[in-house]
Amino acid sequence: MKILLRFLCAISIIAGTPPLAHAASSNAAQHQAQEKRSKRKPLTTEVRFSIGRNGDLLSVAVHRSSGSRKADAEAIAAVRRAAPFPKMPAGSPARMEMRMKIQMDADAVGRARK
Repeated sequence: MKILLRFLCAISIIAGTPPLAHAASSNAAQHQAQEKRSKRKPLTTEVRFSIGRNGDLLSVAVHRSSGSRKADAEAIAAVRRAAPFPKMPAGSPARMEMRMKIQMDADAVGRARK
């Protein structure tokens, strides 16, 4: 049995994959990290924005902060990236005000675009 285990470890090292025991402990560590992340409460930013009749974004601002400057900035950036919006039907007001809640994983905020 020891010979077989050594043989499998040697093959995995040659092939560039981690040994089986290391792979199992690595998977366990990844699972534990994922469990910790899933227990965290997501960050929620409420944004207020205005859209013109032609679908242009007229304004965007944080209405209710998540408590994280990065999360708030990413929520505003997400609305800006979504613009322009579809044109409104004839007879619509010249400007439409909207509010939207945007939830983000706390880990994703750390990896947000710069």
